[in-house]
Amino acid sequence: MTFAATANAAATQGRAEAVAAVGTVDPDDITNIGDLDLANPPEIEGAIHQRVDAAGDGSATVNNSGALSVTTAITQDGGEAQANGILIVGNGTGIAPAAGDVVTITNNGGTITARESDDGGATFRPGMAIDVAAAPNDAVINLLGDGAINGNIDIRADDVILVQDGETSLDGIVNPECMPAGGPTALTFDDPALSACGQGTLTINEGGTLFLLDGTDSVFDGEGPSYVFVDVFNVGDNGTLALELDRADAGVQPIGSYPQVFAEVANLDGTLDARIGSIAANGLFPDTLFFNNVIDANQRNGQFDQCLVNGVDVDAAALIEFGCIYDGQNNVDLGLTRIAFNAVEGLPATRRQSARRSRTSTRPTWTDPLPAWSRSCSRSTMLTCSMLSIS
Repeated sequence: MTFAATANAAATQGRAEAVAAVGTVDPDDITNIGDLDLANPPEIEGAIHQRVDAAGDGSATVNNSGALSVTTAITQDGGEAQANGILIVGNGTGIAPAAGDVVTITNNGGTITARESDDGGATFRPGMAIDVAAAPNDAVINLLGDGAINGNIDIRADDVILVQDGETSLDGIVNPECMPAGGPTALTFDDPALSACGQGTLTINEGGTLFLLDGTDSVFDGEGPSYVFVDVFNVGDNGTLALELDRADAGVQPIGSYPQVFAEVANLDGTLDARIGSIAANGLFPDTLFFNNVIDANQRNGQFDQCLVNGVDVDAAALIEFGCIYDGQNNVDLGLTRIAFNAVEGLPATRRQSARRSRTSTRPTWTDPLPAWSRSCSRSTMLTCSMLSIS
């Protein structure tokens, strides 16, 4: 079944579903190529859905390359809103799935958004963008192309999430049941039970990037950063884990203020890209930044091939030090230190004196030839050149 629809409706319950398969799912494809927008107005408690009820041999594909947007806003009778983008559940009847039957969900450059509100739309929390936790089948979730998931993803022990061939942003949580009742600030570092909480496998490879957002420009209200809780977390040699780290304050960042991955096992290769947006008005990073346990694992195998800042290898920049820190507890930390201009190793004495004078002079005069790292600035990126500002 293929649909490309725009819909708005309302009925009598606080539940909304974009694509729901109840029972063992038929092998036919369910494909959205357009925009499906389900939203019940705040003055009405609404049950609105584009539902597929099917029974078959247990294998099916659900494809989205458009936009699935599901919103519930409840104001009456103390109801609780529930929004599902794609939901696969069993109903205890029909044909039992055979070994090897798999539900395949593919978001190929599309957007899936699920939002819930219990206050009539004044504030929104994440709904369940993709929910296969109660599916009768194992599931494979393909996040392909340049897409976005705004909401949570819930999977089972044998399920797999693959991020490939483009960048998928996540504004939500993988396996949200692992989040403590107190929210992100109630998380703890180096807690073996927390790292072992998640189910399934998440793999980033084949040119894929998973971009975990930090909640700064979220479609939700006050929910905090994105998190991943899985049994096995893999980054292949051409995969990238990107983290949004918009920080205004220097120093050690508090838990609950930046995205993290919690895993029983973390197999690392490829690239980590720290997307730090907190450059001050003077164009400089804070003097220091430290993010503890951006990956918190009980077992870590390997290291990233490269750790970047905003896509740039800052080893080429003279005035900043940044790196992934692999601690003795199988975790990965991130540390950044800005270096004063006159402290650059190998800088000629006349240049160091000019750097000191530049604190009061807008145009220091240098008479000796420019060093190689300065001459190459014009061939570098804007970020790298911006790091060559005088502190």
